[in-house]
Amino acid sequence: MPFRWKTLLTLLLPLVVLGGLFWLERSGREPTVPVEQWQRADFSTMPLGDLPAAWATPRGTIQVVEKDDRRMLSVQPEPMVEGRVLVPGVLPGGGTIRARMSGESAKRAAPRFAVGLANEQEFFLRYLPGEQRLELITPTSVQVNGKTVPEDRLLAQTPLERFPQPWLWLELHVTEAGNCEARCWPDGSERPAQPQLVHPTQRPAGLLRASLAISPFALKPVWVDRVEWR
Repeated sequence: MPFRWKTLLTLLLPLVVLGGLFWLERSGREPTVPVEQWQRADFSTMPLGDLPAAWATPRGTIQVVEKDDRRMLSVQPEPMVEGRVLVPGVLPGGGTIRARMSGESAKRAAPRFAVGLANEQEFFLRYLPGEQRLELITPTSVQVNGKTVPEDRLLAQTPLERFPQPWLWLELHVTEAGNCEARCWPDGSERPAQPQLVHPTQRPAGLLRASLAISPFALKPVWVDRVEWR
């Protein structure tokens, strides 16, 4: 039987047309850029008690504890200072730190939650549930009666009502150009599409170090069960 070219062309023509349409549709899209994977703290592999040496704790009593059948960080209210944790590693050319936190309030006091990124200057995204405010600050100092006193300089702020459930997310991103972008949202809700706070730092990001800063001012422990950075 002779080979039937017309039959073959009839079969191939729809495939060629579909392939051309697919190529045209794809060529109009923005190129897909792979997103670097988040690094995550695996508290389940950490022994109970003091944090591993890579997790520096310059201030406060911060330990790995067992709570709700899983391991997490606990910031204790004694001594009553802002607990600080330095996350391992360096983020070159911009980066992001985010954490899931929870803490109980008392009648007249509430904990404060913060995540930070630092190069030559420190930037902290801080949520104050007692004052229903989200703010971006940088630590500085002033001279009072000849003494150097630490002071937080407010860079940006916005009202943010107290969340109905205890767990919340804080996320601070510094772009390569040095712009701070901040978000805060209750766990289980959608991450805000747009930053709630934006602030230009006036300098490129360079090398960044990530940190947590938590104040148990209600005299009750504060918990952190997720820490992610990239």
